[in-house]
Amino acid sequence: MYYLANFCRICIKTDVDLVDVDSDDVDSIKLQKKLEECTEMVINRESLSTKICTLCIKKLRISYEFHNMCKRSTSLLQGLLTELMSNTNKITADNFMNSEIRVSLSQLKISQHNPRKRITKTERCSILKSLLSQQNSMDNTLLNNIQKGV
Repeated sequence: MYYLANFCRICIKTDVDLVDVDSDDVDSIKLQKKLEECTEMVINRESLSTKICTLCIKKLRISYEFHNMCKRSTSLLQGLLTELMSNTNKITADNFMNSEIRVSLSQLKISQHNPRKRITKTERCSILKSLLSQQNSMDNTLLNNIQKGV
């Protein structure tokens, strides 16, 4: 089988620094494992390139951290929900403050204003007529002043 090796398997760029996906990343986790977790993409040695460029590695690291953050927060929140649902009094503000997640809740302010009164069609027409007559009066005054040279 024809084997292509000189391009990034992710962005397909050539002439860039490439690293094999079987390599360990700076945190000792294989790049292949990170790709599988973030994208469910499996790169096998039997086809195409097994290399990834340094720019894609940076993006993969960010994606992997985001993916792990989502998993951690979901796990934490599910645990807290389970604890709440079991009707225990073990949940305190310290539990939230000592976790990696900071939760800040403020009381919602609900305004108690009166809803607007609906205006009938007749009322809308009379308001419009009033506005138009005021505008016509102002236009006539302006026109008279122009004609008088004021």
